Amino acid sequence: MEFPPIRDTQLTLLWTARIDYPKSSRVHPHQHESHLQLLLPLEGSGTAWLDGRQMAVKPGRYYLFPPNVVHSFAFDSSTITLDFKFEVHNELLLSWIGASEPSGLCTAANMTAFRELFKLSARYHRAPRAYLPFQIESGFKAALVSLLASGTEHEDMGRNEAALSDFKIARYLREHLQHPITLEQLSDRFGYHPHYIIELFREHTGMAPIQYLQRLRLEKAREYLEFTSVPVTEIAERVGLTLPYFSRLFHSREGMSPSAYRESVRTSIGRDLVLKDDFENTWLIAEREDKADGKDG
Repeated sequence: MEFPPIRDTQLTLLWTARIDYPKSSRVHPHQHESHLQLLLPLEGSGTAWLDGRQMAVKPGRYYLFPPNVVHSFAFDSSTITLDFKFEVHNELLLSWIGASEPSGLCTAANMTAFRELFKLSARYHRAPRAYLPFQIESGFKAALVSLLASGTEHEDMGRNEAALSDFKIARYLREHLQHPITLEQLSDRFGYHPHYIIELFREHTGMAPIQYLQRLRLEKAREYLEFTSVPVTEIAERVGLTLPYFSRLFHSREGMSPSAYRESVRTSIGRDLVLKDDFENTWLIAEREDKADGKDG
């Protein structure tokens, strides 16, 4: 039996996209009559204007634009963003969101949540399932509340450090993915016998330390492939692997090369992922400052 899409009653996610803005591109001043917009830069830089207020656009920040408020963007370097447009149907929630700061810190944990929601939206377009819109919208609502309720950058870093302090070796691996790391080096650095380090990792992660390190490197590599334009050769360097080994390892885990994997997700780049049938998005991107008219989509 086929079911119609199940939606959240408090929030409707209308549209999402990963957008690659060329250097010197801009988005014309505009406003939305009834929906809100959340902009999350992944890389690059620029400027945003919200009702005359100017804000620097950079990774690690969020930008929230309420209904009926004029806003625009300009980018001084090639910039990649995640973009979400949504409606809020609960008056109390809408009032709380409206009272929140239009820009603030977006922690790594928050960004991971929104990336996963974007990927889930792309999955819904490839293979619609009745439950996916509700899963996406309830997840987006939780991620949005977490984002706006986050404390200062200093407080967040303190919480992250506390969460990792019980297993410093794993934290060391996460922070040094770009360097060659062996079991013997870990033994020398932390003063534990190699066999004891293996036991610690099996206790905490269910796998050997080098297996855990490979998993971290592949997760980071997938993140680069999905959400940046960093070349594959440089990605291999950033995760501490030679290009031939990285390519073999990635293919063995994903069933395709890194380049093919990146191409498989490009179907969602710059593409409207509309989650509500009657929502029509209008593109207002101009590629250069001197370009007179925008791009409609």
